[in-house]
Amino acid sequence: MNIDWLNAGSTLIAAAIGGIIAARVATYQTRATLKAEQDGRKQETARELLEAIDSFMHIAYRGEREERQRHCRRVLTLSALLIPDQFDAIQSHLNYVHLWHRREEGDKPRGIGLTATEGFFAKIKQHLFQTIFGVQFKAVDDRSSDSGHAA
Repeated sequence: MNIDWLNAGSTLIAAAIGGIIAARVATYQTRATLKAEQDGRKQETARELLEAIDSFMHIAYRGEREERQRHCRRVLTLSALLIPDQFDAIQSHLNYVHLWHRREEGDKPRGIGLTATEGFFAKIKQHLFQTIFGVQFKAVDDRSSDSGHAA
C-alpha cells in the first residue's frame, strides 16, 4: 500500500489553515459579542444616570435634605461608573447646591441656583447623549427664543 504523502500533507495544511481561520472568526465574534454587551450595560447605566439627574433636579431646590442627599449619592455613584472624568465637577457642583441650602436667604451664593444647576446638568446630559448614545443635538435656550410670538 502506497501512501500519497503529498495529498496527506496538503490535507493537513488545509485543515490547519481552516482551523486558524475558524479560530480568528470565533475570536472576532466573541469580542463583538462582549463589546455589544458592554455597550448595552453602558447605555443602561447612562439611562439610570439621566433618570437620577432628572430626579435630583426635581427636588434640588425643594424637598427634604435626606431625599436630596439620596439623589446626590445616586448621581455621584453612577457618574463615577460612567463618566469618571466628570466626577469631580459633578461632586463640586452638588456640594455647592448643599452649601446653597445651608446659607441664609439673603446670603445665597450666586451661580449655584436652579438655573445654574439646570445648565450644568444639561451639559452633562448632552455629553452623555453624545458619547454613549452617539446622538448630538443643539441645546435650545428658551430665554433667547422667540417663544412662538409673531413679530
